[in-house]
Amino acid sequence: MFFFEKPSAMRQVQRFFRSPSTVCVAAEGHLLEVAEPGEIRPDWKPWRFDALPIAMERLPVAPGHGRSGQSHAPKLAAIRQALDGVERVIIATDPGREGSMIAWEVLEHLGWRGRVDRLRLGALDEISIRRAFGLLAKEDDSGERDYAAYLEALCRQYEDWHLGLNGTRAVSLRLRPPAFREPWRFGGVQTPTLAILADLEERIRNFVPRDFYKIALPVTTESGASLTLWHAPKDKIFAIEDAETIRDAAEGWAGPLAVVQKDVRRTPLKLFSKDTLARACAKRFGWDPQVTARHAQALYDKGYLSYPRTESVHLPDSQAKDAAAVLAAIATADKDLAAHNPATPQIRRGPKGHYVKDPGEHHAIVPLRKVPGPGDAAPEALRLWLLIAKNFLAAHMADGIDARTTVTADLATPLGQKRFVITGSVVKVPGWRALYGTEADEDEVVP
Repeated sequence: MFFFEKPSAMRQVQRFFRSPSTVCVAAEGHLLEVAEPGEIRPDWKPWRFDALPIAMERLPVAPGHGRSGQSHAPKLAAIRQALDGVERVIIATDPGREGSMIAWEVLEHLGWRGRVDRLRLGALDEISIRRAFGLLAKEDDSGERDYAAYLEALCRQYEDWHLGLNGTRAVSLRLRPPAFREPWRFGGVQTPTLAILADLEERIRNFVPRDFYKIALPVTTESGASLTLWHAPKDKIFAIEDAETIRDAAEGWAGPLAVVQKDVRRTPLKLFSKDTLARACAKRFGWDPQVTARHAQALYDKGYLSYPRTESVHLPDSQAKDAAAVLAAIATADKDLAAHNPATPQIRRGPKGHYVKDPGEHHAIVPLRKVPGPGDAAPEALRLWLLIAKNFLAAHMADGIDARTTVTADLATPLGQKRFVITGSVVKVPGWRALYGTEADEDEVVP
């Protein structure tokens, strides 16, 4: 029996099955939920400070409920029936601890004691699915290692339950003003996050603006070019008397300018993680993170994108050999992608590059060889796919090279030697930035 998390993933993998003795089920999320304290012990139902802390070594679970309020009991009954006569369970939920927990908690709840293996599906295209099965065939302990991941998720659930329950009741009973009817929530993530926001708000409210000064030095070169150099030290100048002294020394100044020119390499941006993708979509499309996550999940479910809920910005070294094939595939979807597809992809290894030995539990978000057409996904999802495809292509293009120029002038003033500077650059070789055109950020250009 294959245990999937979503029906869409089940359908993608089910296409490869030929055996009549293979059964598939899809959980569609967590099917179990922890019982309420009052359901465990009646004396825990009232909110009383003397009843705290509430602690349990084993949290009792029961069939949960969907968004519509419908019980998951029928789904659990169907899985119990599907397990009848099964000799082996292969967990094929989303990769990661939460995906492992979705399956293992059900198997333990139903008393399953047979063999369990783990199919790690980082993407749902045909090549990724075949590779996942190839890896499964080589692993004798995939189930044991996945059970360890489930225990990690279970520990986090226990921590969240105990912290949230006891903290919320304690804070609400002792600190909440009588006028507030809703409980004050406490959690291992939300409370520290709230503390960061509260600290920031306090600093904003207590901030006292102060004027500081930068001193300009307009100059004209022998070739007739006009420049404005600036004296703006890290230690800001707050005293107007000091600023005026330096300004007076700079007025009418004439002297040598030191000019330093050097080439600066501009390497491509990192590949996308869940968070960096959300920020990019907020900036470009004005989307909320939930919108980005929804479209990314839809593309993943259809096999157009790798697993989207990742914190990594790297790919495993083993996938470097796939770069050319993926680039050739995505080039068929967009003329800009085709126009900039390199003959030989640049493979950058190491933490500062894109390919590393161990990218973590899930690698960066990248396109796959399966490419969506105009009617294969929602228009917004296609925009997201193109953004990710461009990011992947740029990561395999040549570095950009800028000619950076720094002009400095050192002036003697009553307050000592002061340096005035201007720095700018011009594009010498666009490299990967040619893919983005005017979207690529440019420094101030100097004549």
